[in-house]
Amino acid sequence: MSIVATLAVAVLLGGCEPASKAQTPEQRAAAYLVRHQDSDGAWRSPTHGIVRGGAAWTPFLTSVLQHYATATLGSERPTIEASINQSLAAIRVMADDAGALGRTDRAVLEYPNYSTSYALIALTRANLSQDSLLVQKMRHYLQSQQWSADRGVDGGHVAFGGWGFGETSFAPGSVGHVDLSHTRRALEALRPDSASDVSRSAQQFLALAQKLPTDRRSVIDGPQPVDAFDGGFYASPVVFGTNKGGVHQTATGARYFRSYATATCDGILALLAAGTATDDPRVVAALSWLEQHPAIDRVPGIPEAERGQWEDVMFFYHLNVRAEVLSRLKPGHQLLRDIRDMVVAAQREDGSFANPLGGPNKEDDPLLATAFALSALLYTSAA
Repeated sequence: MSIVATLAVAVLLGGCEPASKAQTPEQRAAAYLVRHQDSDGAWRSPTHGIVRGGAAWTPFLTSVLQHYATATLGSERPTIEASINQSLAAIRVMADDAGALGRTDRAVLEYPNYSTSYALIALTRANLSQDSLLVQKMRHYLQSQQWSADRGVDGGHVAFGGWGFGETSFAPGSVGHVDLSHTRRALEALRPDSASDVSRSAQQFLALAQKLPTDRRSVIDGPQPVDAFDGGFYASPVVFGTNKGGVHQTATGARYFRSYATATCDGILALLAAGTATDDPRVVAALSWLEQHPAIDRVPGIPEAERGQWEDVMFFYHLNVRAEVLSRLKPGHQLLRDIRDMVVAAQREDGSFANPLGGPNKEDDPLLATAFALSALLYTSAA
């Protein structure tokens, strides 16, 4: 069964608290998130143990509701703003002395760099004087997490300039999990000047994760064919297993990572966050790859053999990041309307969303899937 058919069944079966049909899809999704906020202002996954502490979900959902609040003029604004204020209070409590989130339980880290990045985004948007010291600490923490000479990684290392999971200890010579997703979030939180050391180092990592025709480098082996350098991105030159598109092997034995849509969207957003201009050849090349791979019912670039796994697992994530990229670079694109129609069709009676096949990416959790879907709806609202 395709992901679209699976979601159609889930829509029929899911949702036990009918939302008002008079509301927009955005209003229904936002109301669901507010109804499922805990009394202390946090959101905790009912589905996945690693994110039950609230450090990962709370900042991300806060940032999505903040985005929604900027576009909301209806009677629900006071309710949304109250929810945001509660969640900001929860974020302040969750931050440790260094300004980081997700490290309270050293045995189970809750995505510290991801959590802290969204916390910094949320607090920066709120722009409250009471948070100035905490914002400073968060910025310092995230800057210290970039792999650089200060952390024993020189410019020749594949991790140089990137960000990882936020592990607190490493085996000798190890850099842990470093990828495009964490790098994008840290850059979006820090918004470094394009001439800064942070941005220049990040650009080096992003260049290695992008397969530009003008920069034919590979972290795999064999003579690389010209068509391998298609302008798209893959997730990590450090942790090979995180590349959902897998490895393509040519008839001559050369191997290279396939570009795929979610990584390419993350790559574009990371470039923009690092101060790259929208007409820069790197952005143009990645956007061209997306335009050549327009499917939205799956994640293009993940091979057919992977159907039923990551191609379907990242359904709402793909719609979200694809919509964000198009809204920023191609605001009148027809695909924005198509994405909106697909998201609306997947909404359940209670206003929520869930991907039954999304367990590995946690999209089976209605809190996360609804946040992704609401974000996609906001980016397509003008379509």
